[in-house]
Amino acid sequence: MGFEVSFFLIDVFFTTITLFIASKLSFIKIEFKVLIPIVAIVTLVSLLPYIGWILSIIAFCYMVIRVSDAELIDCFWVVLFAKLVAIGAALILGVLGVNVSIFLGPQ
Repeated sequence: MGFEVSFFLIDVFFTTITLFIASKLSFIKIEFKVLIPIVAIVTLVSLLPYIGWILSIIAFCYMVIRVSDAELIDCFWVVLFAKLVAIGAALILGVLGVNVSIFLGPQ
């Protein structure tokens, strides 16, 4: 249970921040306070087994398009960038459990 909660919080935090930054750099205009519930809903959907990740991308694009009147391709690239940064942050912070002890050698 602790894994899911910590990954959920990190995913919501980093995805919201990166999506906000990416939207400022792209043609998508969306406010920060609107992004928080969108990202929370999408992250909950992504916790579904097997198909959650694809449903979350579809839901993400749908909600961002509805809120910002953006085009689908712009939304897709912004969402892809935000998700990659969030997964990278989770890997760096060790939430996904990547074992780096093989790089450190015997202790």
